Amino acid sequence: MQVALPSAGQKTADILGSLRSIFAEKGFDGASMQDLARAAGMSAGNFYRYFPSKAAIIEAMITADLQRMGADFETALLAGDPLTEMRAQIRSRIHQHQCSQDGCLWAEIHAVALRKPDIARIMASMEEQVTAFLLRIFALHTGLDAQAAQSAFSAKASLIISLFRSAAMIGLPDTPVKTQLTDQIITVIDKTLDDISGARKKD
Repeated sequence: MQVALPSAGQKTADILGSLRSIFAEKGFDGASMQDLARAAGMSAGNFYRYFPSKAAIIEAMITADLQRMGADFETALLAGDPLTEMRAQIRSRIHQHQCSQDGCLWAEIHAVALRKPDIARIMASMEEQVTAFLLRIFALHTGLDAQAAQSAFSAKASLIISLFRSAAMIGLPDTPVKTQLTDQIITVIDKTLDDISGARKKD
């Protein structure tokens, strides 16, 4: 019987999954390419064929996360009430990131972006794409055209992204303070979405 081999895309996804914990544990600068190759169960030479640099790894991680976000946004766009669906997704994703190593990983990546222009460019591109996703939902919900939605809601989209990122990266242990801080951030996100919802186009 012939055994199906994993696709190149699946192989890359498996490698990235094994690298997240190393970056979260050792940091961007502390994790060497040799450390990362070992975590992936590969020789250094073979690993470099997939990822020639740590910046390339970060870019691949962001691309994979954007694909997941894109699927979430498409689900919201197809929902009867896109904004309500997105509220639920935001809450779910914040708690998911807090319960995994993703929050620590993204905190590390954002810290690196402050001192490495190539990582900063990758992060800026990610934020632009997430902003575009949000503006599509806001335009659909309010009935505004794309240009009007961009003019009216770009700042609010950036605020939601910043708040989401802050909540996902909270490094406190599970305490009442962490719960209260997360709830307060979600409340501000909800208020921002309420403001957008109230801006429906008048017939």
